[in-house]
Amino acid sequence: MKKVNGILIVIAILSLGLLFFIAYATGLIELPQKQSEPDDLQQQVKDDYARDFTKNKEITVKVSENLFLYRDIQQVYSYEFQKEVRDNIERMIEVGDYTEDNPLLILNPFCTNSQSLYTYFETSYPCAVSYSIHTSALTSAVPDFGGHVKAVEVGNSYVHEFAITGLVPNEKNIISLYMVDEKGEKRQRTFYYDFGNVYSHRETALNVAAGTKTVTDEETGEEKTVNASDITLEEGLYAVFSQRNDFAPYVKIYDNDGYLRSEIPLEEVFAKKLLVKDGEIYLFVSANKLVRINSLGEVTHIYRINDYTLTGDWCMDEKGNILATATRNDRMRTSMRDCIVIIDFTDEDIYMLIDFAKLMTDVHLLECVAKSEPDWIGITGVSYVGENMIVVSSEKLNSMIKIRRIYNDPRPVYFAGDPGKLKGTAYEDLYLNNEGNFAFSSTTDTVGYIEYDKIRTTRQYIWTMDRNIKYKYGKKEEPFGYYVRYLTDEQEKTVRLYESVKLPKVTEDFSLYKFNDNWLYVGGDESVFYEYDQWFDLIATFTFTPEKVRKTVEQMDYEEDNPPPDDSVKYIGICKFDPFDYLFAEEEIVYKNSAYEEQMNAAE
Repeated sequence: MKKVNGILIVIAILSLGLLFFIAYATGLIELPQKQSEPDDLQQQVKDDYARDFTKNKEITVKVSENLFLYRDIQQVYSYEFQKEVRDNIERMIEVGDYTEDNPLLILNPFCTNSQSLYTYFETSYPCAVSYSIHTSALTSAVPDFGGHVKAVEVGNSYVHEFAITGLVPNEKNIISLYMVDEKGEKRQRTFYYDFGNVYSHRETALNVAAGTKTVTDEETGEEKTVNASDITLEEGLYAVFSQRNDFAPYVKIYDNDGYLRSEIPLEEVFAKKLLVKDGEIYLFVSANKLVRINSLGEVTHIYRINDYTLTGDWCMDEKGNILATATRNDRMRTSMRDCIVIIDFTDEDIYMLIDFAKLMTDVHLLECVAKSEPDWIGITGVSYVGENMIVVSSEKLNSMIKIRRIYNDPRPVYFAGDPGKLKGTAYEDLYLNNEGNFAFSSTTDTVGYIEYDKIRTTRQYIWTMDRNIKYKYGKKEEPFGYYVRYLTDEQEKTVRLYESVKLPKVTEDFSLYKFNDNWLYVGGDESVFYEYDQWFDLIATFTFTPEKVRKTVEQMDYEEDNPPPDDSVKYIGICKFDPFDYLFAEEEIVYKNSAYEEQMNAAE
């Protein structure tokens, strides 16, 4: 009996063991885990930190400065200098091992942007790159600046070459690089760079004052004046041209907060705007030299105008060619400011597009030859309309002229203005009828075109700037100017005054520029520029205020007898451009590893 009981006990124990094993194997119960030793926990923390540190960390970098020096600005804008810089950079890349932890950084190697760092590194994986520049919030109010880097090459890329643009002068710049791989994982590298002053030493920050506007309360009907800060400035960067006696001229690039982000040196101040197309800046650095500068700051093309003297205004056609007002050098003494030339990027050539001496032969003979008046027509402005048409302004005829078939057989479509000198000629019939019998602008120095709508294509707006120098229809008490817009109708052969807006003090060096729906303006006499909305309500004023320097009585007495040179700043040109057309990509361009892409497609 005892033997049987023993056997039953053994069977029960084995059964319980089997049930426990089945429950453990199926996950119904869990055994308590062995507690980690303190050394194991510390090692786990170290491993986690190492992974995070590899992903996001601060790096110590070396920035090469003053590697490429030049004698004068003319040397910078030459193929020889730019090739020398590029060849030296390529040699540095060839002998170096530049990674995200050890990037190649050169301060302004191409000498066209003092606030930039040329950056080159390679990664072991394809990725998109962006950067941001920020300063200490405790010591500086400068906002962050940066964005997604434009792709140098399209496709799988482990090589990254770009410029970090927008360094803050006289500040410790905190620069972060962000890399995103094909899986969406991000890595960050941060380094510090103490940047000194810009070449011009001044105008690094402007005072920005919001405008005001009058609104009507919907409930009470009362009018009140409010701050215009709720009117959004057009996103972009201002390009401001200044003329000063003590420094070489520069184009200064400001952000919407009035902080300087770039300086482009000029041989001389000539054309008072720049244009951006296909990731490059198009800029006249002198009266006979046009350059194209990519986002690295590298001058990629130089066009020398030898047979013509450009006279200041220019525009771009739909193919990206440059149309500019000019004078033929071989007849400058007998006929001037009388042609439009084209810089054709298709065949890299510069040639005559419209010769007004031939287009208007009879007027040329009457005004220029018979009266010995070389400046007989005074073409001062040009604007591309589209469909092989332009509008030009004639200072001497006080008229705006629309011309069609400009590339093969140019012909005037209409004249808008006071017939004046053209009365009794064949062109009198081409003048649009003046609806309302208003007084035309007396100084048509510039001209612009605005589409009326896409249905009534025979109607267009054309605008000009009346400098009020020869003001005829009002008492001239101060040198203010007017923006004047006309509505033309080719079918009805009429023109009428659409709007006229008084602008601040104006000189001969004024600049009025349309950017999207907004307007930018400088009067040419002060260090101030303005941005208006489409109705010319003031959005913001940007003013440079020089620092007041304390002087001793001896210094003041000396300067009374020996006046110092005039180093005041006068803004004479203004335009604006979208940084995404030049510096940044609209969004992250995440390169794909072909093997990874095939693996993901197979998994799907």
